Amino acid sequence: MHIGTLCFLGGVFAFQHCSGLPDPGYLALLPAALLAWMRAGRAGWAGAVAAGFLYALLRAHVLAPDPLPSAWESKDLEVEGKIVGLPQASAKRTRFEFDIHRIERSPEGGTSVDLPWRVRLNWYYDAPSLRAGEGWRLKVRLKRPRGFANPGGFDYEGWLFRRGITATGYVRSGDNRLLSPGTGNLARVRQALSERIDAALGPAPLRPLVKALALGSREEMSKAQWDVLRKTGTAHLMAISGLHVGLVSGLAFGLFAFAWRMAGTSVLRVDARRVGAMSAIAAALAYAALAGFSIPTQRAAVMVVCLMCAMLCRRPVALSVLLGRALIAVLLLDPFAVNETGFWLSFSAVAFILYGVSGRLALRRSTGRALWWRFGRIQCLLGLALLPLGFWFFGEFPVSAPLANAFAVPWVSALVVPPVLAGTLVCAFAPDLGAPFLEVGHGALSWLWTALEWLALHIPVLPAGPAGPHWQMLAAVTGALLLFAPRGVPARWLGGLWIAPLLFAPPPPVPEGVLRVTVLDVGQGLSVVLRTRDHTLVYDTGPRFSEQFDTGAAVVVPYLRHVGKREIDMLVLSHRHQDHLGGAESVVRLVSVGQVLTNAPSWAGRAAPCRAGREWQWNGARFAVLHPPADRHDAGNEDSCVIRATMGRTSVLLTGDIGEPSERELHDRWALQSDVLLVPHHGSGTSSSPDFLDAVEPRLAVVSYGYRNRFGLPDPDVVARYRARGIPVLATAREGAVEIDLHADGTLGTPRRFRPEGRRYWHGWAGD
Repeated sequence: MHIGTLCFLGGVFAFQHCSGLPDPGYLALLPAALLAWMRAGRAGWAGAVAAGFLYALLRAHVLAPDPLPSAWESKDLEVEGKIVGLPQASAKRTRFEFDIHRIERSPEGGTSVDLPWRVRLNWYYDAPSLRAGEGWRLKVRLKRPRGFANPGGFDYEGWLFRRGITATGYVRSGDNRLLSPGTGNLARVRQALSERIDAALGPAPLRPLVKALALGSREEMSKAQWDVLRKTGTAHLMAISGLHVGLVSGLAFGLFAFAWRMAGTSVLRVDARRVGAMSAIAAALAYAALAGFSIPTQRAAVMVVCLMCAMLCRRPVALSVLLGRALIAVLLLDPFAVNETGFWLSFSAVAFILYGVSGRLALRRSTGRALWWRFGRIQCLLGLALLPLGFWFFGEFPVSAPLANAFAVPWVSALVVPPVLAGTLVCAFAPDLGAPFLEVGHGALSWLWTALEWLALHIPVLPAGPAGPHWQMLAAVTGALLLFAPRGVPARWLGGLWIAPLLFAPPPPVPEGVLRVTVLDVGQGLSVVLRTRDHTLVYDTGPRFSEQFDTGAAVVVPYLRHVGKREIDMLVLSHRHQDHLGGAESVVRLVSVGQVLTNAPSWAGRAAPCRAGREWQWNGARFAVLHPPADRHDAGNEDSCVIRATMGRTSVLLTGDIGEPSERELHDRWALQSDVLLVPHHGSGTSSSPDFLDAVEPRLAVVSYGYRNRFGLPDPDVVARYRARGIPVLATAREGAVEIDLHADGTLGTPRRFRPEGRRYWHGWAGD
């Protein structure tokens, strides 16, 4: 791969770290950068970096539409447009993307506004059967994209930006009606095939995996199935991956070339290899289209096109050159692909495979060893080579991945994908004839799945160390390159020492005499993590949104892994409401938990009661439960477990969802003065009474609530009450996760706010 290509990649990657969009006037330098790229030497490399940066800037300005006006947020809008992509239906809602062509009524009172916007909508409970391509008139409420902003968490706003989604929202009851049936576009074809696969396989347990292989649609896969794939490192196989695109194009090449030769005199007019090459290109593009042209399929399709074009032109092309051309093509099509994990894993895996089979590593030349290298040992070495990336992106590495892939890759490629593809193709014309092929593919997949489940159960996942500085990642990549340097390079084993800091670096300790309080951004809910030098307490785990998604797995556990914590000493669930304990089951499943305190009835028998009078100490920090009293058994808001944590002369008060009755009870019974106050009940008007605030006298307050939440929290009168007393209020909806250090000497550390500190240019596009 040419150095200029890597420099262009570096420029695109550097642009993604801009906190705001640079002035478009810099685009005038793009032609000069392209000309400089054509020069040899360092000037050409510098030009390639500049060209990558400026091209990404150009695409960002083109992609970013005008944001949703603030006055339009959370207001009823009547819109007309078309459904794009495959609607995702579940028991409670249908989620779909919708291209708005016209807003019939705007909050300013206008009659219509033409806007080419794409939005992501939920239609709850009474949603009709929606089909791709249908035109609808809908009554909706929208808001600007807003995701959780936490250390180690997923950047939902960036994901929406890369998909060109301007707003998110939901469909309201009203005059919602179908305007036009879906046209014959690709999404509609995919939906029709999806429905026919459902009809052919019925309730088969692995039907979601078959649909993933046939259509690249993985939304229906269960959490248990994802866990098996994650623990065995085989998630890449349960999709339309680059491997499968290459397989399909190879089969198309061979079959059509053979058929052309069998036709007799036709080969005198057109070479059979050219017919095979054109067929391979068509097959690769068609199969990649079924996956929506995901990054791995883009890379594979471009490589197939380059290879086949070289064959058509009768020009030999090195595989490394093909990979470089594929990289440039993917970046030109989508420069924001560098923000996707699949981009780095896909290109890194192919690059290493090409390097490994080139014979540059020290291997004996016997036939047996060559076969072992090509079909077995390559998986082990590939796993080691991708170890740094796996740790960096996922915080763990499945030890069984090399073994699992060694037999899963040929099994899926030879026994699962061919009948699944044949069945899908036949189902498009004759569903009854296609069903047996799909059943054969499902049966072969079932045998493989049994083995993967055994590996996931018996072979552990190797956890990474805490998220460290970028030098650790650079050192690990350097170590991997050194380990697999060409034969003749001395002391290649030293590469293991370069990788070691990423694997074994101890977590940065909380200093002695400090209590670190992190209020996580979980939307309309609550989760707080308290850490001393040696201990960790999690207070609430945020809400659960569906069977597949809760903030325990999406926010709390990633944060704990980010700071190097694989176990917590105590989990406190303040009360029974789902916005506080919805993620608890995931936390207990994914992290080792020492003790659970809660009064929630659903946890009876699995947890100790959280009652006033319980006290303990960790590393000089004292924890005391102040509420509820032992004779209370309400289990609702007023039964919230209230904890005061003190480090020397500073303290924090965790209040759950208590209201004025409990505040009066606390005021009458305890000395409440605390430097940091977690605002009770998300700033509800029934809490934060004047007497309570006067008793606590906080220097800082933190309120956790969801952006544009339907309850209208926090109450403006409550916020004014804090400000009238000169108490700064930090809000998770605005600041993201908030982290504060309480020092034993009575000082408070400067609050760290993750949203402004981790800001990227797409966050500015989403609005504040």
